[in-house]
Amino acid sequence: MYDFGQDVYAALEARFAEHGLPWRRIEKITQLKGGQSNPTFRLDTDAGPVVMRMRPAGAPKWAHNVAREYQVLSALQPTDTPTPRVYHYC
Repeated sequence: MYDFGQDVYAALEARFAEHGLPWRRIEKITQLKGGQSNPTFRLDTDAGPVVMRMRPAGAPKWAHNVAREYQVLSALQPTDTPTPRVYHYC
């Protein structure tokens, strides 16, 4: 279970602003259950909900390749394959 303090909210909000993303304020972060290995969170924002995925804390960089997931989903965006819209990877 992840416990996000206000410093994490502020850091994410700064990242959103820096990259021109449509969310300005995070109201709540909830960890979603039922995923396999990469922690997944619902961020309730001023512009609606958004999902954030991340590599588990302490996992080596080569494991839990969230970058590859982002690349695949981005590549599928212009196709007819139903995929969630991806906005940003960091």
